[in-house]
Amino acid sequence: MSSFSNYTIPWYVTGWLGLKTNLRRRMTMRRELTAVLAVTFSLVLVVISSWMAMAEEVPRITKEEVKGMLDSPDVIIIDVRLGGNWNRSQLKIKGAVREDPSDVTSWRDKYSKDKTLVFY
Repeated sequence: MSSFSNYTIPWYVTGWLGLKTNLRRRMTMRRELTAVLAVTFSLVLVVISSWMAMAEEVPRITKEEVKGMLDSPDVIIIDVRLGGNWNRSQLKIKGAVREDPSDVTSWRDKYSKDKTLVFY
């Protein structure tokens, strides 16, 4: 038996109270874990679906098709490789314009919507 101040509490009551508190903690942890997993799953689903949507909207062309477009005034070839990759590369397309891929908002409006933009 446990004693608390002047009162004597039987062991089965203190045991039951301890189990009840432990059960509450476990239920709270389970709810939190479920919420975290639900949010994580939702974010993964959104990222995958947006990636798939973007992949479907952007047409792909072969290097032979690009070679045929090089002399066209209606085509702008934009090199969007990261700076280090661009600097180290020995291969660059003649006439291609170099743009920073991390700052698209600064250069996206300077190209006409009537032109065909080829990114590499």
